[in-house]
Amino acid sequence: MGPFADRAARITPPRVLPEQQGPAGRDAARTTDGRLRMIPSPLMILAVVIAFVLNGFFWFAKGSNAADTRWTAKITAERLVATEAARAQETKWKGVVNETSKAYLARINAVRGNLATALDSLRDRPERPRDLPDHPRAECAGGTGAELSRPDAEFLSREAARADEQRAGLEACYAYADALRR
Repeated sequence: MGPFADRAARITPPRVLPEQQGPAGRDAARTTDGRLRMIPSPLMILAVVIAFVLNGFFWFAKGSNAADTRWTAKITAERLVATEAARAQETKWKGVVNETSKAYLARINAVRGNLATALDSLRDRPERPRDLPDHPRAECAGGTGAELSRPDAEFLSREAARADEQRAGLEACYAYADALRR
């Protein structure tokens, strides 16, 4: 025999005697040298398969949780950037609104001051005559309003002031819209 003879003897399965088999017959048996030998049973194979499947589910769940964590971190970072950009834009818009509002209020105060001055100067005008002629005067030299009575001049001054206030509001709206576009 050669140098591999005793290796061949170890590879050959030992012979099991029928009286040495366990109650199941093939579950556990003793070899001729008295050692126990396990023969895989269907239940053991099923248990190993179940263990592998559960292990796969565990690692799948752990991997998907890691992916969820990465996505959550990415979304949180993007949300933070978007929030900061929105706050910067809001601050810019608030500045525009404040500037526009101040300019509008200054314009309105100037219009109201001019109206008060005009109404004070109209107190010296005469009242409207009670008996108006049936035909207009031919000697009216122009349309400056210098010959208007006090109630008529006050009405027209108030209407002009109201129109100036509306124009100031419109200009403020345009200024606000133009500033937001920039």
